Amino acid sequence: MSGNISDRVMEIILYYVSDENKAKLTIDDPMSSFGINSVDFIKIIVAIETEYNFEFLDEDLAMDRFHTVRDLSEYVLQRVSENEQDGY
Repeated sequence: MSGNISDRVMEIILYYVSDENKAKLTIDDPMSSFGINSVDFIKIIVAIETEYNFEFLDEDLAMDRFHTVRDLSEYVLQRVSENEQDGY
């Protein structure tokens, strides 16, 4: 499941990245290399929340909280797992 989440998170992020950057970005590249602004970051967060039916914790809404797509994917996996344990 983690691979699926990582792939889907990457797809969501790439939707907001300029075409010139898409081909060369990987899951371990710094998020700063994606050229995402704060508005795009919030759109990405909302898309992830909608897709996986959870809300990011307030303290996790800062762009610098996630250094790579892998970091963000691991966070999503953790939150999805917590929701499954809680029966959501």
